[in-house]
Amino acid sequence: MLKLPEDMTFEELLAEYNELKLGFGGLRTKDIMRKHDLEDEIHYRETEGYVDLTPAEIKELEVDKD
Repeated sequence: MLKLPEDMTFEELLAEYNELKLGFGGLRTKDIMRKHDLEDEIHYRETEGYVDLTPAEIKELEVDKD
């Protein structure tokens, strides 16, 4: 079962994104949607400065913001 992008480490996000970018065997619609979700999460973490944090640490920071 696939992890949600929010539950992946930054390294896992990049690894899966790069794999999808290669497009071995072609990309189906759900692959393209997954790639976009990964792009969004990568961009969010880079923008917020969360690249070095674990998913649990990010969730904790987001709860503290509210």
